[in-house]
Amino acid sequence: MTEKITAGIFLAFMGWEDSRGKTVSVRKILLFFAGSLICTALKIKEVPGELWDVSRDVMLGSLPGISLLLFGKLSGWAVGSADGIIVLVLGIYLGFWQVLSVLSGAFLTAVMAAGFLLAVKKKDRKYEIPFIPFLFAGMMFSIITG
Repeated sequence: MTEKITAGIFLAFMGWEDSRGKTVSVRKILLFFAGSLICTALKIKEVPGELWDVSRDVMLGSLPGISLLLFGKLSGWAVGSADGIIVLVLGIYLGFWQVLSVLSGAFLTAVMAAGFLLAVKKKDRKYEIPFIPFLFAGMMFSIITG
């Protein structure tokens, strides 16, 4: 639970910055990445089997972020690179299933917000919505649902 709260705090700060300027400071992303690596390293005790378990969890956890970065590259960066990197770091920090839970909540809230903007605010489909605030919403949903 502490990992989710810590990640939620980082996402809150980065989401605020993303919603204000549609950009995120590289320093904040690097700080989040360094913190996730340190916490992941602290999970390893001196048991050789645990090194393999943590390595496997890091590799599996990074798959959603790598997929998002690949999708961003193929779509001409319709999904920002910072979004993909943050999901990659979340995957390393939280693990595969937890990052999928966060992404599910983020995609659900993003679709609802986009639908609202299309219907009520009369925005077109090319209107860019910052995604990190939705990652924060997905993280809060994940914390609440357990």
